[in-house]
Amino acid sequence: MRPTVTELPWCGRGALTPRLGRNDAGETPIFSAEARRIWWNPSSGRVVECPPGKPVRRTGSTCFTSSLRPGGIFAHVPRGGGTPPTKIPCRNQFPVAAFTLLELLVVVGLIAALAFVLISGLGGGGKSAALQSAQATLANMITVARVKAMASGQPARVLVHIDPNSTAQPNRYLRYVALQVQVAGTWQLVTEAYLPDGIYLVPGKFSSIPAGLFSTSTSTPWTRSDGSALRSTVLRNDWITTETIGHAVAEQWASFGISAAGTTAQWGDIILAAGRQRAPGSFAAGESPVELLSPEQVRGLALSSYGVPVLVNSRASF
Repeated sequence: MRPTVTELPWCGRGALTPRLGRNDAGETPIFSAEARRIWWNPSSGRVVECPPGKPVRRTGSTCFTSSLRPGGIFAHVPRGGGTPPTKIPCRNQFPVAAFTLLELLVVVGLIAALAFVLISGLGGGGKSAALQSAQATLANMITVARVKAMASGQPARVLVHIDPNSTAQPNRYLRYVALQVQVAGTWQLVTEAYLPDGIYLVPGKFSSIPAGLFSTSTSTPWTRSDGSALRSTVLRNDWITTETIGHAVAEQWASFGISAAGTTAQWGDIILAAGRQRAPGSFAAGESPVELLSPEQVRGLALSSYGVPVLVNSRASF
């Protein structure tokens, strides 16, 4: 009569050394791994593991039931003793759970977003806190765009509303941002957001900027520390597009893209400034409905060619 074969999963490391013979409790040793002794008791049908350096007594009181987990090796053990046990891989029999690349990228994006939100909540009140909140909003959107692009293998883009003459929603101008991902050659909206009240994006070096946008009542010029114009260099004239986003009216938007590899060709600065809505009737047609107050009340982001945003907290740092 052939002995009954029992399959025992074992996940220990190191070489497995088959052993013959019995101890004085009538238990048949299977093998040892990493200085452990594991015994098969044919009468009880149990596997017991004996700690290194402790003898196996007849009663088995110094042994304990082994907590064997799937994922390593099957030991085929004859119930009635006999030949040493054979071992085969059991990876296919016991698949090991793991995270996918998409899940890991999403988690990384969420961690980055939460970090920016935390940073934005640590500052003071008023315009400073609003600027920090706007920094976090933009940084989160760029991070999500990068994660989406890399996970889907399709490009993504962030758009900024730059249409001062739009009749759709006047409060969108330089405050409304949107994220799109390309699917089958068509841009699809993923998310959209408004910057906090009183905070606006400083436009790029566009061929046309509406009059009245930059306050002239400040003693500090709207320039960088090197004397160049204080503008968002990520927002470029050749990336202005006309889209209908969140409204049936076609409007002008400035965009910057993130490739499927997570990189961007539009690296540079994104500058945020404190401002105010100009009262209706106080400005002529074609002029800016918004006035940016002071170049000293600015913050923003530096966007690297790898698509990673870094906080910039003062005009002198641009």
